[in-house]
Amino acid sequence: MRIQPAQNAIARQWLRRTNANGLDGFSPDCGQKAHLTSVYEAAANHHRRVAGILSQPLAPLNESEHTKMYVRSELARLELEDARKALARHVTEHGC
Repeated sequence: MRIQPAQNAIARQWLRRTNANGLDGFSPDCGQKAHLTSVYEAAANHHRRVAGILSQPLAPLNESEHTKMYVRSELARLELEDARKALARHVTEHGC
């Protein structure tokens, strides 16, 4: 359950495209986009950390611990996907 470098590159490209307007990528009058971008970035960082734990050798983890980490990783992935969808929806609907 490791985040592939290609997926990270795609996410960065998508984020750059959505941040193409305004100062530092944000429309000066769109605090909602700034907030959603911040949530997306936090979710991506959280998912990267949790998935990174699972990409390490699993010998130190027993089966129960591994299952718990896998569930945490899946929840982080779902949160990341929700954040991405919310940001994309805002950009589409708001046009910023």
